[in-house]
Amino acid sequence: MGRYFIIAMAFYPLHQRIAKILGNREKLASVLLTLAALALFIVPSVLFISSAVDGMQNLASQLKAGTFTVPAPGNKVAQWPLIGKPIYDIWMLFSGNTEAAMIKFAPQLRGLAATLLSGASGLGVSLLMFIISIIIAGALFTKAEASQRAAKSIFQTLIGRQGEHFTALSVLIIRSVLQGVLLVALIL
Repeated sequence: MGRYFIIAMAFYPLHQRIAKILGNREKLASVLLTLAALALFIVPSVLFISSAVDGMQNLASQLKAGTFTVPAPGNKVAQWPLIGKPIYDIWMLFSGNTEAAMIKFAPQLRGLAATLLSGASGLGVSLLMFIISIIIAGALFTKAEASQRAAKSIFQTLIGRQGEHFTALSVLIIRSVLQGVLLVALIL
């Protein structure tokens, strides 16, 4: 439940600016911000998944037709420290006789395929969870003022007079951390 509050707290200032532009219509601002966040997340995800599926279909059709080829490695590959010679030999086997190489490395290829499939399903679940998180965070925007009052009350009960200061400090820390994470994600 915490991730929903974190997302909502991070985007609350933007929500307030949008609501102000829309004549203090907070629910409309929540809907628009949620839809924009979903679009910014879903569109690239769909494009990535579509590209990956197209690539896999192309690979499968080449394998089925027998037209799949692996280019030969450059001689510099063999000169890589420690791993160069084994990689060069395996790569040469695949480039010279792909069918024989696939038979020889069938157990490893099956394991790789299982790992890739497991990773893809995990990615799908993560994408779905993130989409749900954005929707729930969007719904929390409409309850932000009540949540802020409750947080202040809790901090004042636990800490005393400085409870309001700790509430503001907590919000700033969460926003700063999330902005840092988002910035690193954009850089990568």
